[in-house]
Amino acid sequence: MSKLSPHEDNSLNLLRLAVMGLAGYYLLKAYKKEGSLLGATGKIKSINVDTDRIVDSVTPWMKIPEEQKRVVSDGLKEFARNFKNEFNKR
Repeated sequence: MSKLSPHEDNSLNLLRLAVMGLAGYYLLKAYKKEGSLLGATGKIKSINVDTDRIVDSVTPWMKIPEEQKRVVSDGLKEFARNFKNEFNKR
């Protein structure tokens, strides 16, 4: 499993985050309106988001002291899993 590495150019990192955020927002709105992602994706009725992979991709960009990286990463992963589970219950 490959990680999404940050660019050296911070403006590209910001654009990448903006695009991922907009794509997520679009899929969320489409899902809420239609009840599935069939209309937004063409074929896929549901999407399984790997929240651990997302956290692993984002944390290298965060300025966290080395001794706290593991704790922060674990906390973000737990938060993302709980958020995903709550969203899937609806």
